[in-house]
Amino acid sequence: MGVCKRRINKPDGRCVHYIFPDSEREPGFCTLAGEYHCVDNCSAKIPRLSHSAILDWLKCRHCFYLKKIRGISMKENQCSPAVKMGSLWDVVLGKLLGVNTAEDIKAIVDLYEIGDKERVTVRSIMRAYKALGLEVEPGFEAQKRFVVTNQFVKSYPWLTNDKTEFAITGIYDRVYEDHFAENKFTGKPDLYQDILFLSSQLGTYFLSDDNFEYCIMEIVRTPALKLGDDEDVEVFGERLYKDIMKRPSWYFIGYNNMKRTYGKKFYRREFALDEVAARYGQIGYEIMDANERDAFYKNPGACHVPFECDMIDICRHGVMSEEIYKFKDKVSEERSAKLDELGDEL
Repeated sequence: MGVCKRRINKPDGRCVHYIFPDSEREPGFCTLAGEYHCVDNCSAKIPRLSHSAILDWLKCRHCFYLKKIRGISMKENQCSPAVKMGSLWDVVLGKLLGVNTAEDIKAIVDLYEIGDKERVTVRSIMRAYKALGLEVEPGFEAQKRFVVTNQFVKSYPWLTNDKTEFAITGIYDRVYEDHFAENKFTGKPDLYQDILFLSSQLGTYFLSDDNFEYCIMEIVRTPALKLGDDEDVEVFGERLYKDIMKRPSWYFIGYNNMKRTYGKKFYRREFALDEVAARYGQIGYEIMDANERDAFYKNPGACHVPFECDMIDICRHGVMSEEIYKFKDKVSEERSAKLDELGDEL
């Protein structure tokens, strides 16, 4: 990516704009507005990855660059109705399971500016969820974060270490002693029943813990019913509720009337985990190479596959609209406080 043109060195050689990362494995950050990761530091270290970041890389290197190097994300209120409903479903289900509160639900509604139709849709699905007596296995830990590492041996002249190690992170929806469960609220439920499509996420999650034997994908189909031109949203919600109760297996994939459960099981043995781990290492090489040669090129053929890319407006117009996008926070509140305490010692 070349050398930062706005670098101002301290006596010890460090840039005055540099923010130390959480881990020495990762590139640091830049205090300057419009910047995220330190450009110079990105030539030697790899940002923390996730399965979704890997999918971005495989789909389009420029999308990866905008999100992981530049730190750009779509504002929550600009997300699609499907994304808004999925986020609301997660927190509503969390409240039912005792891990979220009514205040959490209100916060999501306000943050995403979720409309009446979307709120009524999620409420109707949750109403049916309760009426059907659906249950989850007790004894879980919710929203547990994990971090695993991958590394590759030095093969490029600009790498200063013999081995380059980088972090891979993710969050389980629910984790148990020998398995985990993931919630999906989607208009394309077939994708989340496809081993190939799931290989990145579930393969990564299985790699994080040798004790995991299987995963339960709990898939809810996004309703396709339309709100009538003059139909009240409450009337629409009642109509949707009746449709869900009439054909619960259409909405709750894998619905089992006897067990009062839904979902599809995927076993560890179904995934080529060696290939998943090797792919992370190979992509690590590719990211380092792209950093060095500024090779984060666009792939216009992937803009709408399998979903429309949320970075498409930036690529289409060449500018970042502040009404649509924002920069991610560079440091947490806890780390900001530590930096303030350390002051110039950093």
